[in-house]
Amino acid sequence: MTIEPKLLEAEKQELESVLKSRLFSRSHSMAGLLGYICRKYFEGRVDQIKEYTIAVEHFGRSEEFQSKRDPIVRVDANRLRQRLRRYYRTEGRDHPVYISIPSGQYAPVFHHRSPGDPIPPDEDLLDVISDELLDEDLEKLPLSDSNSGSDAVVTASPPVGRSWIRPLALGLAVLAMIAVASYWFTSRTKTGVSRPAASAVAPTASASARPPGPEIRILAGSTVESSIDERGKVWEADRFFSGGARYDPLPTARLKAQDSVLCRTARVGTFRYDVPLQPGVYELRLYFAELRYGVEPEDGGEATRRFDVKANGQAILTDFDIISDMGGDIGVLDVKVFKDIRPAADGFLHLSFEPRANEAILTGLEILPGIPGKIRPVRINTGNTAYISSDKVVWEPDFFYRGGRQVSRIHAVTGTADSAIYQNERFGYFTYRIPVVPGRYTVNLKFAETYFGQKNFRESAFGLRRFNLQCNGVTLLKNFDIASEAGGEGRALDKSFHGIESDPQDKIVLTFVPVANYACVNAIEVIQE
Repeated sequence: MTIEPKLLEAEKQELESVLKSRLFSRSHSMAGLLGYICRKYFEGRVDQIKEYTIAVEHFGRSEEFQSKRDPIVRVDANRLRQRLRRYYRTEGRDHPVYISIPSGQYAPVFHHRSPGDPIPPDEDLLDVISDELLDEDLEKLPLSDSNSGSDAVVTASPPVGRSWIRPLALGLAVLAMIAVASYWFTSRTKTGVSRPAASAVAPTASASARPPGPEIRILAGSTVESSIDERGKVWEADRFFSGGARYDPLPTARLKAQDSVLCRTARVGTFRYDVPLQPGVYELRLYFAELRYGVEPEDGGEATRRFDVKANGQAILTDFDIISDMGGDIGVLDVKVFKDIRPAADGFLHLSFEPRANEAILTGLEILPGIPGKIRPVRINTGNTAYISSDKVVWEPDFFYRGGRQVSRIHAVTGTADSAIYQNERFGYFTYRIPVVPGRYTVNLKFAETYFGQKNFRESAFGLRRFNLQCNGVTLLKNFDIASEAGGEGRALDKSFHGIESDPQDKIVLTFVPVANYACVNAIEVIQE
């Protein structure tokens, strides 16, 4: 699918307008789903906008997802269709571009129209009217927890006589308001963006524990209800905290990762998070970036900022120095991973951040269902969207890299059932710093020569590209020639390395060093042994 550049820009601007609108900015679930399917559309991957893919990639369902047992995609897609129709009858009435999702499919359709052209007729007038009434009335109540997945949308079959519509819609709206108000008063501890100070009475787990399953992502210091990072992950506004203060870097800050939503705000000072969790094993990921010392017009470097982090009273980081942990690199994102995390006896995960030199800082925290005794496998494809391989394994979009460039090739790769994963590539002189926990790992790498060779109207691929691969300072590949080892251009080649030890900063550091032309890689997998 190729979209004319001017039309593509207009469509992206329209999506941004929709996500910032009143109807969508306050609905975490609807904005997240719309953003996800539109990213797939813009990247030319409409064929991936399917129920299974949406369930696994966007909603975080397991790879054993069965739509007959779990209708979440169909339900939320229907709610999204309704909300879009309402938007284009209110805020977006005069927009030259409008978005729709035809019934029976999940891919968005962008319509371009001239001034005065009508939008499509209502598919369900009752849904539109009752939805509008509910939203107007629910604005008077505090919003429910965005993770509950409830926007209190009421649907029904239209009655025979159109005069019945408004009384029935009003009745449904009143019933929904009563239900939401009752829910809010019994679970209001979920909705606050901050928790009582540590000296206050301990929270009650039964009143605010989350149901099992959803992944939790909190953007520290952010007041935006939902933000989407480079991987398509949705982050909630700051919540469950006490103490500290929000921090925004100055516009003059020299950030190397300024495009990341995880480097735009932070919580600083002495603070804590008390996150409600269901019983079970979790994986915790803490995101850090030095946003002030050395990146703003202010001196800084190693030892400028140091602090401790505790989980349920036990130290997980001691005298932590972000800049030192990143090898002296300033203004970039650093991620620390922790396995076997469990809620305390009261049903909360208690995280405390205590300064040693200057203020503690946090840019984001992520809590995922864990694997006892191990971290979750890290699978990275070098494309901009997640990829589900033929064995139903999810490969996340490109992340954890520094340097190099990303490109997608057009020719299919042979010798594999997953040609698409070999058609994305990072090339140049680049490094991946993949966060892990102390231990030994298997590192699997995927390669294919998709630039040099007669298929690409270039000379023979053999010997034209050679590079070295170093892992934590040890050379794993020397003068590596993909085409020669694979037996030609456009052929899949996988390399595996076992017993790789994490470095002292709990990272797997992969450095691709060009020898002749550029180094490149198509996908990376790291599995704890």
